[in-house]
Amino acid sequence: MQPTIVVGYHGLDGADDALAFGAELARATGARLVPAYVIEQVVGRTADVARRLLRRPEAIEGGLQLTVRVGASPAAGLAALAAEREAAAIVLGSSHRAGLSRVLVGATPERLLHNATCPVALAPRGHAAAGRTLGAIGVAYDGRSP
Repeated sequence: MQPTIVVGYHGLDGADDALAFGAELARATGARLVPAYVIEQVVGRTADVARRLLRRPEAIEGGLQLTVRVGASPAAGLAALAAEREAAAIVLGSSHRAGLSRVLVGATPERLLHNATCPVALAPRGHAAAGRTLGAIGVAYDGRSP
């Protein structure tokens, strides 16, 4: 079975970084990329997020479709989708408070770090615009069993 990488894509700051980083991971590993937008209730903004995604080169080249889920929170919805798809990883963008090329964990990634059944990757801020490619990736593991 082809591995899956779920990308949290909300259409705001950091979303393009997550998509670019996720697309690089998918190309490197042969995984299928699943961009996902999790909302607490259906709103008109969903169409705007989908339009933004469709303008990204990763979406155009990969023929991506946005998976939209309604969930208790973005973290809960992404964790559930990743578990359902048996995802190899979840990729998110760094908080908008991080400096350029830095990673800062926001509320959704922090919640996912505690609840996800797979690794959670954070794309550095500005990754998509800088045209960077994957290099060294740091991994933290505390040695406890899930």
